[in-house]
Amino acid sequence: MTPANRLCLLLVSLTVTQILAVADPSDDGPTISVAGGGHRVSVRDISEEVGPRIAVVGGGLGGTSAAYFLKELFKNKVSVDLYESVDIGGRLATVKIEDLEYESGATIIHPRNRYMVHFAESFGLKERDGNPSWKLAIYDGNELLFRESEWKILNLARMMWRYGSSLRRLRSLLDSFLGQFDRIYDHQAHGFAFTTVEYLLKSMDSQFYNMTQYTAKTIFEEKGLSRQLSDEYARAAIRVSYAQTTLVNSFVGFVAMAGVAPGLWAVKGGNKQIPQMLSAQSGAVQFRREVTKITLKEDGKERSVYEVESRDAEGVYRSKYDQVIIAAPLSLAGIEFQGFPRPLRTGTGDFHRTIATFVQGHLNRTAFGCDSSTDGTCSSIEQLLTTNDTLFFNSIGRCPALTFDPSVPDTGAPVYKVFSNAPLTSEQLRLLFTDYATVEEVDWQAYPQYRPPERFAYFELHSNLYYASAIERAASSMEMAVIGARNAALLAYHSWKGDIKLINPRFSEERKVKHAEL
Repeated sequence: MTPANRLCLLLVSLTVTQILAVADPSDDGPTISVAGGGHRVSVRDISEEVGPRIAVVGGGLGGTSAAYFLKELFKNKVSVDLYESVDIGGRLATVKIEDLEYESGATIIHPRNRYMVHFAESFGLKERDGNPSWKLAIYDGNELLFRESEWKILNLARMMWRYGSSLRRLRSLLDSFLGQFDRIYDHQAHGFAFTTVEYLLKSMDSQFYNMTQYTAKTIFEEKGLSRQLSDEYARAAIRVSYAQTTLVNSFVGFVAMAGVAPGLWAVKGGNKQIPQMLSAQSGAVQFRREVTKITLKEDGKERSVYEVESRDAEGVYRSKYDQVIIAAPLSLAGIEFQGFPRPLRTGTGDFHRTIATFVQGHLNRTAFGCDSSTDGTCSSIEQLLTTNDTLFFNSIGRCPALTFDPSVPDTGAPVYKVFSNAPLTSEQLRLLFTDYATVEEVDWQAYPQYRPPERFAYFELHSNLYYASAIERAASSMEMAVIGARNAALLAYHSWKGDIKLINPRFSEERKVKHAEL
């Protein structure tokens, strides 16, 4: 995939490295598919099941992968209920313009995202690539700082001329970061689980937790990267991935830099197919309801009883569970917790508002200092990253439809995705586009507002109550969501089996101190 296609294939992902075993779908046991309420639920015969009843709250990638991993770990000897008030997929969403769909949510998959790569391969999903003729440029609000050409050697020469040895230094740092990050997959393959984000990060590298306590700008400077590279290239990568600046924590900064690397791809037909298939293969019973309250009814070190209260248009429901996994941002979910002996470590911090505006029209490149009448290469610029925080938009990228085929000639006006921190006005749209026909706006809380030093929620909120989405405060991505989900599933499994030696294997003494502080 060319750098130009990366911008629309967006909302960063990370790296990863572990091939996991997939449970045989034939082991589901008898199922009955029932249509109703605009969704499908799987009603399983649980008369022969033994094992815990587990509620999973959230039907995005984190929740569906947690349900999938629970089935894998418990060998089907588990009863899982999956609560999601809207369509399965969460932030892996799409928008429809005319007769075609486009990714509106989490978009890119890194070639080293081995959980996501494995899921796609296991489910028979194909890669969707972009058009190699779509080129990328970096804009500072006054001029184009960098323009991609048809020639790779020329692109490298331009980058080296502008950033010098810092570019090689950055590549070395990223390679080291990704290699250290890969350790989490060895740990999870061995069944290791962690009760806090801090323990999980330190298990990969002792400095990873420290990276969340300092800004990317600070760490880039300490690592010897030039100010120009930090202010331009790195800032552009962070703005396109997280709509923020180099003042995010440095762990996020390195994730963002990985998110503009070569080889990024997406799933043909939409990334949302992965959580949909994870949910189907998990055998979980799906309830299209909003969870409003979780109450601790019985508290015990070995066993707990939780009551989950949920609602839909028809009423309020209460069900009891042995374990609960929350895979949705608690700062947005509005869940009330009752009956606990002490406040839960659910974390703090707000989420960043991002507006994704889809525009079917023609880009006005003269607004960025590129006049097609005097420069014939201007027309190839289809992706624009920015470095200036005062601009009213963060990035612009031409979007391939979910069924895009670069071998088929385009027909009709192209579709662009504009990221901004506030809705675009008609005047702003007229500045960015010479003409446009269709405008669709997606307004959402996309990812945390990162402000180091970060303060994390715990994965283990209470005995048998787990928060998979705690990992998002370190960095938000599809792959990170899956890692958090697998960690929560491992915690649930080891707790049920009483196998605590695999929990926090490297930080047992530190764990005692931390829990004593509670």
